[in-house]
Amino acid sequence: MVNEGGPRVTDFLKNLHVKHWSNVHFPGCRYGEMFSNVAESFNSWIKDERYLHVKNLVDAIGVKIMSMIVERREKASKWVRNICPKMDQKLFDAYQESRTWVVMRSGNDVYEVHSEPTATIDIARRTCSCQKWQQDGFPSYHAVGAITNTGKELSFYVDPYYYTEIYRASYSYSIYPIPTCGCHNM
Repeated sequence: MVNEGGPRVTDFLKNLHVKHWSNVHFPGCRYGEMFSNVAESFNSWIKDERYLHVKNLVDAIGVKIMSMIVERREKASKWVRNICPKMDQKLFDAYQESRTWVVMRSGNDVYEVHSEPTATIDIARRTCSCQKWQQDGFPSYHAVGAITNTGKELSFYVDPYYYTEIYRASYSYSIYPIPTCGCHNM
């Protein structure tokens, strides 16, 4: 960026904290997203429509969004578990993986999981030394092993972002079509 933008970019970056432009320094939850290529994803999604004139492009994107919302709403209406299916499967896979690991209690809610590599988990703080739990808001395989060892419900330790209820709420609204009419009332 500095090679392309020169001193302007250097000045801009000097006054911008690294956590605002570097994934590795971002302190918040990533929920599994490690990239910032949303524009590329969007362009891929509208690849057939993006060469339309602006009015037609906006209309076509509106139709695509309406269809996507309806499709996702209908799909989610059939889910019966608390956690979205893909993440529920991920919990199950983590449980299966962690069943053979030795879990040692170190303190009130602190555990050491003997896996490869060995990890330290603090259930109360929702942290794992591998950092996955903090990054994703979803228990790491190590954390699943420790939580399972306590007999507590795994879904309690998953951020609400992954709950079926939250997914449904995300797609509960509607985007109403804007009718086009050749007549003009005066």
